[in-house]
Amino acid sequence: MQNLTFGRYIPSNSPVHKVDPRIKIISSILLFGFIFSAKNLLALIFVFLALLGVVLLSSIKLSKFLKSLKFIIILAFITNFINFIFEIFALHKNIFDIEYYIVLNSCITLLKLISLIFISSVIMYTTSPTGISSAISSLLLPFKYLGLNTEEIAITITISIRFLPILLLEAKNIALIQKSRGVSFDGKNIFLKAKTLFFISVPIFVLSLKKAHELAAAMESRCYNVNSPRTKYKILKFKQEDLVAIIYIFVIILGVVICNKIKI
Repeated sequence: MQNLTFGRYIPSNSPVHKVDPRIKIISSILLFGFIFSAKNLLALIFVFLALLGVVLLSSIKLSKFLKSLKFIIILAFITNFINFIFEIFALHKNIFDIEYYIVLNSCITLLKLISLIFISSVIMYTTSPTGISSAISSLLLPFKYLGLNTEEIAITITISIRFLPILLLEAKNIALIQKSRGVSFDGKNIFLKAKTLFFISVPIFVLSLKKAHELAAAMESRCYNVNSPRTKYKILKFKQEDLVAIIYIFVIILGVVICNKIKI
C-alpha cells in the first residue's frame, strides 16, 4: 500500500472487503442515483462523510487513498471550474459580481463528482477482479434469457478494470523515462504541458494495443471459450456483513431524502 494505484485491488480482511460484490455494485448504482438527486449542500456533505466512514472501515489509510485519487480529484476541480466560468458567461455576469446560488451550485456539482469518484474507487480497491466478474455475471443472469451473452459482458468489464491500474503504472514509468531524457512536466505553459502529455499518451496507446493482443493470444492458447459452461471456484453467498452493508446504504439514502427536504 505504499504506492496505492488507482483501480488496483488491495487485499485485506476488512469488513468492506468481505461484503458481497453484488451488494457493492447494486449499492453503488443506488448511491449514484441518490447523489444526482441531492438538491442541497447538506445532503452531499452527509453522503461525503458516510463515504469517508466506508474508506476508514476498508483498512486503507485515508492519506494514501486521497493521494492515489489526486489526479482525478484535480481533474474534477478543473471540470467544475470550467463549468463555473461557462455558467457565469451564460448568465452574462461579471466575474466580480457572482451571486450566492452560482457558487452554491458549483460546490454541489464538485461534491457530486468527488462522491462518485469515492464510490467507484472503494469498489475497485476492495473487490477483486474475479469478484467483480462473478458479481456482474450473476446480476446479468436474467438477461441471458433474452439472448444476451452475459459471460462475455462480464469478462469484458473485468478485463477493462484489471488493465486500468496496469496502464496507469506504465504511464508513471514512461513519465519517469521521459524526465530522464530531459522532458519537463512542471512547466506552467499550458501548450508545453499538452506537448509533454503527448509523449506519454502515444506510448500508452501503443502499449494498450500490445497488451490486448498478448491477452487475446494467451486466452486462445488456453482454449478459452466464453460460450462454454463453467463452474465457479468461489460461490457468492449472503453473509452477516452484507446485511450490515444494506442497512448502512439505506441509512445513507434516508439521510439524503431527509436532507433534501431541509431548505438551507
